[in-house]
Amino acid sequence: MFPPLRATWAPEGVQAEVAVSGSNQRRVLLAAINIQTGHRIVMRSNRNRQTEFQQLLRELRRRYRDRRIVLLVDHASSHQAKASKALAKQLNIGLLWLPLRTPALNSVDHLWREAKGKIAANRQYATIDEAAEHIEEWLHSLTAKQALTKAGLLSKNAWLRRFSQNLYGPT
Repeated sequence: MFPPLRATWAPEGVQAEVAVSGSNQRRVLLAAINIQTGHRIVMRSNRNRQTEFQQLLRELRRRYRDRRIVLLVDHASSHQAKASKALAKQLNIGLLWLPLRTPALNSVDHLWREAKGKIAANRQYATIDEAAEHIEEWLHSLTAKQALTKAGLLSKNAWLRRFSQNLYGPT
């Protein structure tokens, strides 16, 4: 409930007032983007534990049935949990690990950064769920091309694009 404050104004010499809710509720949005098609899967949760990540794995397998899935993941504890790794293996989902502390390499992080700036910054929503819903709606409102562009996947220099071509062939 503490939105990022990116801009404000006040008369010169007067301290700007910033409304704060007094509670720090949170919602977690788990997301995956298909780096070939731009299709997005977004799931909302109250927390980010291995159970929620495993739900995302199951949803990916349900949506992509028999297709090859390689999921790019960071080193969050929910991703590293033994049960998560075992489920990924059982579902035949490859996990590709990003180097530590490299959000610039994570295409979904680029989408989150854009969403925070466009949807969350400088706004105080009535509830945390309202804020999360607006971000989900924004993510789903993007065209495939917009999503791929904002995720940094359409650049001819995008490392993930080259990786995809090695995995699946040219698109």
